[in-house]
Amino acid sequence: TPTVLVRFPNFTHLERRSIENFEAVVPEINKLLAYGIDVAAVQTMLFWFPQNDEFDLEMPLHSHSVGQLANKLTSLQADRMFSIRTTTERDIQQVSTSIHTSKRSIIVDTSRTEALANAWIIATLLSKAYALDPAKVPEVLLDDSRLQAQTKKVIVICS
Repeated sequence: TPTVLVRFPNFTHLERRSIENFEAVVPEINKLLAYGIDVAAVQTMLFWFPQNDEFDLEMPLHSHSVGQLANKLTSLQADRMFSIRTTTERDIQQVSTSIHTSKRSIIVDTSRTEALANAWIIATLLSKAYALDPAKVPEVLLDDSRLQAQTKKVIVICS
């Protein structure tokens, strides 16, 4: 599975020494043993992360930008050569004011970022599957959205 590291503002990778001494730096790490995750597994993951593609998140996270982030992450080419431009407030405005004619909607708790990201990923993947029939591509209903009269199917994402 391709992995892309999304760096939040002011993110820095851990130094090798910190990873090697992770148990001393984060003594609570042993609580993961109850879930079958030991210190060595965490260290391996921390050494592995910087080997993946990464980009800086240069936009505020809210219900509109999470969708754009999900779209970018699901649209990466197999050759892993990509450029991600910074999302502007104008882009977000266009998404939020676009007229949607879908007969399918996704209802999601927009206060839960994980659920919201899942909704956008599902919508993005379905948009590729139904590229020739836009009415089948679900609209993610945000806080300021209403279920349209033409809606025939609804996907509910619970978290």
